[in-house]
Amino acid sequence: MAAENPVHWSGAAIPQKALRPGTTFTAKLLARIDPGWHLYALEQEEGGPIPTEISLADQSFLTLGTVRASKPIQLFDPNFNKRVGLYIDKAEFNLPLTVAAAAPEGSQHTAIRARYQCCNDTMCLPPRTAAVDLAVTVKATK
Repeated sequence: MAAENPVHWSGAAIPQKALRPGTTFTAKLLARIDPGWHLYALEQEEGGPIPTEISLADQSFLTLGTVRASKPIQLFDPNFNKRVGLYIDKAEFNLPLTVAAAAPEGSQHTAIRARYQCCNDTMCLPPRTAAVDLAVTVKATK
C-alpha cells in the first residue's frame, strides 16, 4: 500500500527577527522523505518526472529570488527510463526573500508552495502541492 503522503514539509525564516521593508532574508524549506520514497529535484530532462517547483502563495509583502536547493542525487530512474535528479531522506531549499517596500507593519503570514512528485521503486504518486506557513514580523522603517 502506498503512503498517503511520503513527503513532510516544514519551513522557517532565517534570521528569526523583525525585518524592515527592503530587507532580504532566507527562508529555509525542508522536505523530509519517508524511507523507500524519493522526491524529484528542481530541474529535470524533458519527458522525465515533474520537477519540484517552489513559489509564494501570496506575494503582497514579499518577493522571491532564485531558489537554491541541496545537491540532488543523479541516477537512472526505471520509472521514466532516463537519468534524473532526486532526493532521498531529505531535501533543503533556500529561498531568498525581500520584504516589499509597502509591507504592512506587524506579524505577517504567507505560504510557501511546493509542487512536487514523489515515487518509490515501483510507482509514482500523482503530483501534489503542499503549503508551508511562513511567519515574518515587519517593523517600521523609522
